[in-house]
Amino acid sequence: TTTVATTTKGRVGGGTVIDSNGTTTNNSITTPSRCETGVLTGTKLLIAKILSYISFVWMLICILATIIINFKHKLVITICKATAIVIHICIVIVSTALVLEAIFANSMVHNKSMRNGKIPAVLNYILPIIVGLIPGLVTYFLEKDSYLTGLHCFAEVPFDQFWGFVIPVWILIYLAGLKSSLGNLACDMTDDDTQDENQIFWAKKSCKMLFFFSFNLLTSYLLCLFGSSQQRLVILIFFFLNSLIFGPVIFITHTFCHVNSQRALHRKGIIGGFYKMCPPKHVCPQIPPYAAPATPPPKKTNEVQRGT
Repeated sequence: TTTVATTTKGRVGGGTVIDSNGTTTNNSITTPSRCETGVLTGTKLLIAKILSYISFVWMLICILATIIINFKHKLVITICKATAIVIHICIVIVSTALVLEAIFANSMVHNKSMRNGKIPAVLNYILPIIVGLIPGLVTYFLEKDSYLTGLHCFAEVPFDQFWGFVIPVWILIYLAGLKSSLGNLACDMTDDDTQDENQIFWAKKSCKMLFFFSFNLLTSYLLCLFGSSQQRLVILIFFFLNSLIFGPVIFITHTFCHVNSQRALHRKGIIGGFYKMCPPKHVCPQIPPYAAPATPPPKKTNEVQRGT
């Protein structure tokens, strides 16, 4: 038996082969070592990663654009109706959440709850969705033919669809502002010893800011609705200007109501003045009830004289 071996340096692979003559051949198949010894590092590696990600995202965008363009004429009606329904449901959900926040703040300020308000916390996540679906779906099924005019994907003022988009939102915003205002006007009956300190802080600030926040939300919603329906540029300009104001209002109110955020942002830059901390609540010492001084009983002078 003759053994033929072939060996080279490098990465080895292969095995032993026996032909028909009984000759064993040890084929050590190897691949040559890489000639490129450079490795991307530092800035070059970062640039390579960024280019790879951009290439992937760009191809994905092109694929999605192709799909959208091909189905554009078939889906435009469905997408427009879906957009109007989603806008309607979302604004009602947000308005309902504001009502629940006002109820929570009012109950904490009146010391009717130690934590999380009178309503169970889980309902704060479930009720807005249920309440949001009711007017959104009812309005759609009753006024299905009013959801597409070709000008925009929103409510039309001349149609009855308009009332379904406006009345529920207006009622909820009104209730949220009323409940929070009553909490703001009430006496401070909170108790730092028994109630959650952070929630008391949030409740007091919410009672002060919730009405203004709700007013800005309703204003933006109605300006966008009337501007789109009436096709009035001046109304849409007011919607844009109100949005410029409403954006910082969202940031300031929600960071102002959070005690840790207010402490961190106080005296930082231009906006630090908005976050001035209130002085600690002064608790007057309790005055004990008046008690008349004890006096000895009067002497019975007459009875003593009669006895003598």
